[in-house]
Amino acid sequence: MPKAAPVRRSTRVKSRETPGYSRNETRRKPSKKPSKKTPKEDTVTPFVRTQQDSSNDPNRRIRPFNLPRELTQHISSFLSLAERICFTLTCKEAAETVGSDIWATFKGVKRLYYNHQLIADRDELCQLLSKDLGALVFHCKNCGVMHPTQMLPPRLRRTAKWTTFCLGHNAEIDYLPSNGSTGYVLTFEHILRAMKESEGRIDHEKQGPIIELLGGDLTVEKPEQNLTWRMNSSGRYIGGKLIFKHVHFFQNLERQPLRPKQVLDLPVRLCPHQSTTTALPVKSRSINSHNANGSLLTHAITSVFPEASRKGVDMSVFRAPTKTELEQMSAAKTGGGYIYKCRSCPTKYRVEFAAGELRIIAWQCFGKDPAQASKYWKWFVRREGYSLGIDKRNDEWWSHGRSIPDFLVNED
Repeated sequence: MPKAAPVRRSTRVKSRETPGYSRNETRRKPSKKPSKKTPKEDTVTPFVRTQQDSSNDPNRRIRPFNLPRELTQHISSFLSLAERICFTLTCKEAAETVGSDIWATFKGVKRLYYNHQLIADRDELCQLLSKDLGALVFHCKNCGVMHPTQMLPPRLRRTAKWTTFCLGHNAEIDYLPSNGSTGYVLTFEHILRAMKESEGRIDHEKQGPIIELLGGDLTVEKPEQNLTWRMNSSGRYIGGKLIFKHVHFFQNLERQPLRPKQVLDLPVRLCPHQSTTTALPVKSRSINSHNANGSLLTHAITSVFPEASRKGVDMSVFRAPTKTELEQMSAAKTGGGYIYKCRSCPTKYRVEFAAGELRIIAWQCFGKDPAQASKYWKWFVRREGYSLGIDKRNDEWWSHGRSIPDFLVNED
């Protein structure tokens, strides 16, 4: 009789018969008992010092801190707002003696747009702090705050709210005519005040009255180019939108005919994207390409001069025009008085030449309310720098084509 085969028993571990037990429950970490939870430590501010730290502070040997506390506080009251804040920020002994209540003055960034004195105090404070901190930071004029220097390695850079969005309303339109200490600078405060003064007088179908705040007349001499550059500015509501108009006049200083190369060598800049410069962009950390400037404004200026005076203008140094730029160049040949459009911001311009004088009329639209003005303002402020990428730059060489609503202009 054959032997029976041996029975093989499974070596797998049998699942427990405890109800509610599953494989997922074995992966859960056991919860700590409430009695064994570690208490949360209290956060200590860097300005809170122990009695030992206060007594060992070497600043106590300085004469102002040897005086009674009340006398030191009285002396500090003669300092300006920026000086008092800088004094208490850079010295813990001063913060403990004088107090830090004055720091609350700089809270609320929105108030900066409506208070000229607060803007001046903020700039003074940044300049004082930059002297104490040295090469670690620099005063960013675009947004009015302290930034880590752009040349630091990435591991040492501190990323904060303002460093990732460095195009605040404190930036300026500074590419209009200037000559040393004389120049024309437009700020966002001017636009807000112009809109506030025009409340209740806006006609959405007709032209509104001229806004005196945006009016101006400036003349600068350019001896290197042997010409005078005069700019006349004005502002008014047209079709319910605020339009800033600036007219540029160019004349030869001598009794000789004006040549286009004299004007192009200035260079002329109507907005961050329309200029006549032939220079290449500055070196960028995140952009390797070296695109040349566009030729639309240069073509518009050169085309109104007689052909005999166009010598010396080299159009090959510019990049190839885009499709929309070619369409505008072709349309301008059909007749005079053509109005060109910028593809990156709400700017229009027209170029005229008569009686030996070149005239460029430019219109810039700031929208119908402060919300639109804040949006367009970022497109009007010119930004370039070593650490800025394509999304942050706003200049002639790197600009995005945008869908911009059309706006009416006064052609008189």
